[in-house]
Amino acid sequence: MRKAFAFAVATALFACVGDDPVPVDDRGDGGDAGSSSGADATTPPVDAGPPRRVFVTSAAIPGDFGGFEKADSKCMELARAASVAGSFKAWLSAGTSDAISRFTWEGGWELADRTLVVGSKTELLSGALRAPIAIDEGNHRVPDGTRVWTNTDAEGKVAQAGYDCEGFTKLVPAGQQTSPGGRANEKNESWTRAPTEALPCSGQARLYCFEQ
Repeated sequence: MRKAFAFAVATALFACVGDDPVPVDDRGDGGDAGSSSGADATTPPVDAGPPRRVFVTSAAIPGDFGGFEKADSKCMELARAASVAGSFKAWLSAGTSDAISRFTWEGGWELADRTLVVGSKTELLSGALRAPIAIDEGNHRVPDGTRVWTNTDAEGKVAQAGYDCEGFTKLVPAGQQTSPGGRANEKNESWTRAPTEALPCSGQARLYCFEQ
């Protein structure tokens, strides 16, 4: 009787330890350890933080304004005069330097009245804005047909090499008289390069200023 009981106990114990233990997934989500959230790591985040400010300048200037440095300074000057904080750069291409290469912020931009223009740097290059950049640093709407110095296409690159008023330093450069520009009241790609907007270097136009 005792031998039979001991044999039954031993058999039960052997059956328990003989089975392979079932692994426990303690990662919390039961998913594959190598899986991701589904976002493409190479895609800039749409919501990198609160949108930053963008405006078109209230002042129009001739094409010899002095290149990138002077354009950025004009953006900063007008922003400070309107008590707008932040560091601003002009949306401008010249020589072999593309406008988009000067920008570091990956998030979106909005107008002074909080209207969202684009949700990200990637969207900025889509060829379409959610709202035109038609409000200046003081939150005033500019007139229809307002022209803007850019020499920049919808992808943020040089629109027309050699047509930048010699780096925006001369009124009438040798061999050229105009530079491609945009229209502040447009939401399509004409915001940065209007097909019929060839701006005379001796003429007057404004700048787009983007906070970085």
